[in-house]
Amino acid sequence: MSGVFSPLHRTWLIRGAVAVTVLVGVATWLANSSGVPPADARSGDVQQASRVATVSEIAEIARRASVQVVAIDSRGEPMKQGTGFFVSADGLIATNYHVINDARALRVQTLDGDPLSEVYLVATDPTRDLAMLRIERVSGPFLHVAAQAMAATGDPVYVMGNPLGQVGTFSTGVVSATRELRDRELIQITAPISPGSSGGPVLNGAGDVIGVATLNLRDGQNMNFAVSARYLPAMMAEKANAVLFAEAARVPVQSNEVRSSGAVETGVIATESRNEEFNAEIDSQFVAGNSIVRAIGYVSEGRIVRGYLKQGNVNRHSVELDRAGTYLIQAYCDNDCSQLDLSIRDASDSVIDSDKGATDDPVLVVIASVPGRYVMRVAMLSCTVSPCAYGVRLYRATRSRPQ
Repeated sequence: MSGVFSPLHRTWLIRGAVAVTVLVGVATWLANSSGVPPADARSGDVQQASRVATVSEIAEIARRASVQVVAIDSRGEPMKQGTGFFVSADGLIATNYHVINDARALRVQTLDGDPLSEVYLVATDPTRDLAMLRIERVSGPFLHVAAQAMAATGDPVYVMGNPLGQVGTFSTGVVSATRELRDRELIQITAPISPGSSGGPVLNGAGDVIGVATLNLRDGQNMNFAVSARYLPAMMAEKANAVLFAEAARVPVQSNEVRSSGAVETGVIATESRNEEFNAEIDSQFVAGNSIVRAIGYVSEGRIVRGYLKQGNVNRHSVELDRAGTYLIQAYCDNDCSQLDLSIRDASDSVIDSDKGATDDPVLVVIASVPGRYVMRVAMLSCTVSPCAYGVRLYRATRSRPQ
């Protein structure tokens, strides 16, 4: 069977997992700036409950308060796109960290396509995949963050996003479960979300924000996840420290990803070398996605295997599965790549699983009935600056994996 586990923006993805982001600590870009006029958020921005009464009214206010967030690379070209939403009348915008990570500039616009003013960075929380932005405005529509930001299984939820470029898509569902992972509370929902919805608001039946859409397991029976909104008020309180995003983007990305030897072995890789910046791009996506991979019951089985490919070229890697069971294989590529295909074959050259969608973060779910050596095929379908870098990692399902 084929499953795609990925952050939800679309160049995309995450760059996330996914994804993207440091698991061992909370990093915050904070700086003093006189460019943002001091202004206190309304006292009701967080505590006041929404007065929205009907689903259609929730959809309307969610659309008016949501924005498109487009990440721009060093060449001035769009590299990925996500969603954000106003959480205060004076211009605070919540989104996902992996939507803005690695960007050199941001373009924020309404769902009608109207550009908004210069973007400031208020705070980031890579561990929880959250970011707080700000634009200069005096007043405007916004969504209230629920006072408790609690979710109970079976509660109705609503999501506003821009999946696959379909701007202003409103979807409904229920809370499937809440999951706690270290310092990160995740809300599993059935409301359908797709790449492009990263950073979108997840609302309760009163129209208040209870979560921020972050990723989904495609072909995974409505396994969509949001980060709890209870972390947003602390980030909103940092607005006096806002700095122009273009200035904050000059801070180099650091990765604390631990690489260990393991079951994934290097195969034939291209000989071209790239700057270490591209390894950091790959690492940051794995760091962002690892917490979610663990949350759904997988643990790492090996180090990150790296390679470089020109557009249209293919690499092959050996995968040694030393025990029967279920495995997840995640791949990411750098910011110059927009489509990476991934497949795995057994000893008889039969395809076990493949992910050949228009994505730069393919995932395979492999059910191995017997241990043995398998061959993984990585194909670079789109690379604007050749060669493009990629990384692959193997994860194994644990006995405690949630069903």
